[in-house]
Amino acid sequence: MALTINGSSLTYPDGSIQVSSSKIVNVARVTYNTRTAWSTNTAAEIWAWSYTKLYSNSYLYVEVDLSMRNNYSDCLVWELNYAEGSYFQGTQPYDAGFSANSRPFHSTFLVTSTATGANTMRLRWRTANNQSGNMPATIWNPNSSDDGRYTQEYSAATIWEIR
Repeated sequence: MALTINGSSLTYPDGSIQVSSSKIVNVARVTYNTRTAWSTNTAAEIWAWSYTKLYSNSYLYVEVDLSMRNNYSDCLVWELNYAEGSYFQGTQPYDAGFSANSRPFHSTFLVTSTATGANTMRLRWRTANNQSGNMPATIWNPNSSDDGRYTQEYSAATIWEIR
């Protein structure tokens, strides 16, 4: 027996059933593919986009993937601002498993704002101690001018509204 989905329930191969009252009511995806060289800063908003929230009693699950190049600072705090609130991912640790040239970043945020309608989401980083000269990488969305093996890289954010 295979995993089956029926409405808001999942039936597993062993016959057990999981029921959820939550439903995805909207999904949006935004991308950004402009190569950007970052200057050093203590905190910087790097990306902003608009999302129209449909329900005051829903929450937003936001998944962010950034394509970056050149190892720089570590232990940065990532923040997503939406409407009246700030939502934190935590710190970006040193990722020793990647080359110093490739800095992929993936994070998720849970936004519990009750604001509806069009609002701006703002992604930024900062250091906990506000030390100047810190940033996550030197290049955002690298391309072949950084390394001939690249095409134009892009970053993406996917927003699920769940009610």
